[in-house]
Amino acid sequence: MTTTATTSSTTTTTTVATTTTTTTTPIITDSAITTTAMCPNLSATAAGVLASRNVALDDSAWNFDPPLANPDEEFALAEAIRCSTGLTELHLFDSRLSNAGIDAIVKALQSTAIVLVDVGNTGIEDQAVSALVSLVATVPSLKVLYVGGNFICNMQPLLDAFAGKQGQLETIGNVCK
Repeated sequence: MTTTATTSSTTTTTTVATTTTTTTTPIITDSAITTTAMCPNLSATAAGVLASRNVALDDSAWNFDPPLANPDEEFALAEAIRCSTGLTELHLFDSRLSNAGIDAIVKALQSTAIVLVDVGNTGIEDQAVSALVSLVATVPSLKVLYVGGNFICNMQPLLDAFAGKQGQLETIGNVCK
C-alpha cells in the first residue's frame, strides 16, 4: 500500500506602508563653533549666512560667494559685521543689495577698521550714495571702495568724500537709468 502525502503551502505577503522622515543635521564646523563662541547672541540666520560661505567672524577678508540673494541675508550680514573682529575687507560683488540692506551694512561697518569694501555690480542706485558717503566720512581706515557696475547717476558726492583721502574709488561701468 502506497500513501502519497501532498503538502500545500500558502505564502501571504503583507505590504506595510512606512514613512521615513529624514532630518538633516547641520555640519558643525570649526568656524561655526568659533562664531558661536565669539558672538553667542548671533542669530541662526546670521551664523548660517557666514557658514554657508565658509566665513568666520575672525577672518580679515569676507568674500561672499555665492553672493547675497535676499534682504534677510543683508540684515544677517550687518548683524554679523557687528560681531566681527579684525574685518578689513568685505567683498559683496554681484550680491543683490537693497537700499535698506546697504544702509544696515554701512552702519555696521562704521564700527570697524574696514580697509576695502566691494559693492560692485550689486544693483545699488543713487539712494545708496548717502550711506556710502557716510562710510567714507566716518571710517578713516577705508582706502578702497568699489562701486562700479551699478546704477549710480550722481557720483559727485562720493568723489567729494574721497577727495581728501588717500585711497581708491572705482566707479567703472556705472549705468545711469
